[in-house]
Amino acid sequence: MPTRRSILTQLGILGLIGGGAWLVRDLVIFPAPRPRFPAGQAQWMPFARTDLSLITAVAGLGGKVVNAVVDSGAQFTSVDRAFVEREGLTRGISFPMMALGVGGGGQVAHSVSVDLELGGVQMPGLRAAALDLTGVSEALGQDVALIIGFDVLSTVLADLDFPRRRFRLADPRHAPRPPGGYDAPVHRSGRALIAEATLQDMPVQLLVDTGSTGFVGISLETAQAAGIADREGRQGKSVVLGGVTDSKVVVADRFEFAGVVAHDIDVPIIEMPNTPGFPKGLMGVEALRHHHVLMDAGAGKMRLYPA
Repeated sequence: MPTRRSILTQLGILGLIGGGAWLVRDLVIFPAPRPRFPAGQAQWMPFARTDLSLITAVAGLGGKVVNAVVDSGAQFTSVDRAFVEREGLTRGISFPMMALGVGGGGQVAHSVSVDLELGGVQMPGLRAAALDLTGVSEALGQDVALIIGFDVLSTVLADLDFPRRRFRLADPRHAPRPPGGYDAPVHRSGRALIAEATLQDMPVQLLVDTGSTGFVGISLETAQAAGIADREGRQGKSVVLGGVTDSKVVVADRFEFAGVVAHDIDVPIIEMPNTPGFPKGLMGVEALRHHHVLMDAGAGKMRLYPA
């Protein structure tokens, strides 16, 4: 059975991968990444997997070439623990931390120092969390050694061209913004980008999670408030940091974000950790895949350019 640290809904096909916020309890301070941008225009990178809507990439990690996933729902960048041990990456001064994920699962993690290169952008000495990413690799069908999280995304302008399956990272202070488009209703909350949307005509605030391929995943509390918790549904598999758990998938009549309306969408009802600040729902890339997206996570802004 494929596993993933977040949500996996099986609909006969792989219907939803992601769900991704996880919180690292701060026993160690993660210093802000310090990206070094190349001179000239930022370099486009193709999505490494054309069969997935997730943002997949090939990255340089400590002088090695690895597979990576760009996951705005992960508060911190994480590196596969086996890769850390195999490459002998240094921990430095590090204390154990608890990483909590959607579904209530968790892992004990340590921080490590890595040198990251992605599309010409270099981040030497990046502090990352060493986690077991075996589940991510099994779900995607390839070895994944790196999850690029909000800590990195908050220091760059992420230019996400979903229709053309490519992206690039630029300096948010100097990168030109294309004309046209419109601002999406989002804001920053701590180490997260929050989308202001409606579900069943009820306002909801959802974590923007590029680690999820679905429209929406919500907590039981949110599902009850929207009046869909008691609807007949089907059983799905929620695959979390701590293992695999069951989830209920129901159909919502209406979802709207940034003026775009979707009808009759599958909505997994997922367990959320009872932790202050943890989101009550998440919004995946299905809500963005018809747009060219400029994500300035550090400033809490997002601009959409319809395809």
